[in-house]
Amino acid sequence: MVIWSGFGFVVATIGFLALVLTEKISETLFSDPQFYQSHRWMVLVAMILAAGLTYAFHALLERKARATAQPDSASRHTLFFVAIKWWPAIFAAFGVAMLFAPVR
Repeated sequence: MVIWSGFGFVVATIGFLALVLTEKISETLFSDPQFYQSHRWMVLVAMILAAGLTYAFHALLERKARATAQPDSASRHTLFFVAIKWWPAIFAAFGVAMLFAPVR
């Protein structure tokens, strides 16, 4: 079963890379290999980064669709049957939810 259509897989890649990049940068800046794991707000930072990058990617797809006179072609890019335009809000909501998740 395919869980994406068009460039929907890019959304998952953006989310994953934002998490990994935020972890590596935070652990380097604070010289603590457990900083990311012990501070849940870093996940919010990663998700806001992912939301911004996903929004920019969607805007790029929209611009390309308008330039080729196919205005509905940008909506065919999905991940888990959700259009790319909704993923910035999903990333932001996930980041906020992680602030309230219990730390183990």
